[in-house]
Amino acid sequence: MKVQFFYQNLGWGHRFRTQAIAQRFEKRGFKFTHEKMDDFAAVFDPACRFIIFDTLEDISPLLIKVRQNNIKNALIDNLTPARLHADIVIYPGAHYTQLDTLDWSQFAGRKLVGFKYVPLREIFIKNKIHYQPQKKILVTFGGTDPNHLLKQLTTILGTEFPDYEIVSPKPDVTGDHISKLMRVSTLGITAFGTTLYEMAYMGLPSAIIYNYVSDRKDVVKYTQLGFSVNIGYFKNVHRNTIRDRLGPLLTNKEAFKKMHQKCKYVDGKGADRIVDQIINEISK
Repeated sequence: MKVQFFYQNLGWGHRFRTQAIAQRFEKRGFKFTHEKMDDFAAVFDPACRFIIFDTLEDISPLLIKVRQNNIKNALIDNLTPARLHADIVIYPGAHYTQLDTLDWSQFAGRKLVGFKYVPLREIFIKNKIHYQPQKKILVTFGGTDPNHLLKQLTTILGTEFPDYEIVSPKPDVTGDHISKLMRVSTLGITAFGTTLYEMAYMGLPSAIIYNYVSDRKDVVKYTQLGFSVNIGYFKNVHRNTIRDRLGPLLTNKEAFKKMHQKCKYVDGKGADRIVDQIINEISK
């Protein structure tokens, strides 16, 4: 039995989420393909049983075509009208502020929402050990770093907090290096995306510098959960901002202890739960 995955080539988050789900399908004996959305026309297999799309774009015509071929589908992280043509919609996390404002009256499928559906790659499950923080600050802005924040922030942190080693992951798509850094760092600084949930699973408190104004409401909701702090929109973040937001935090061991304890929301079983739901949908 074959399942196809198509992800939006925007950063690495869409790719890694679908990869995590594909890994669980493979363990259960399914064949799969894992491709960029742009390659759909070239590799679409009308004989497959299910297709998972991870894209922010409105792909309504594509989903209608898929359903006309009697192929069921799931749509991840999509708030456009395309969601109404999906058999399953997946919103992995607790930061989606728009869900309750959307019209779902024409939706006949099922919604999978919340931390229990956060898909993590198997390397994170493998590399998780008892959290042992050292005086390290992990800085990462994904595979693209669209606003070129890494170098600038690393320099600022190094001068403002000289007692801490500032570390960044190697350009490693397997996730092995970054997951090992997460389990020994005191704090992780990143943009608003999949990496935040990986940090939470590894028990690492985080701080967010978000790249897009449109992320603001979701960032506020996410940080209310208690294991992440909001530094701000990147254009409004300067040396003084970083010093004022992180200085008091880095000296407050009790605050870090509480943040670490609240990281338990992400349990690493999200991809398996998604696969269970999809297999159930296929068997109908």
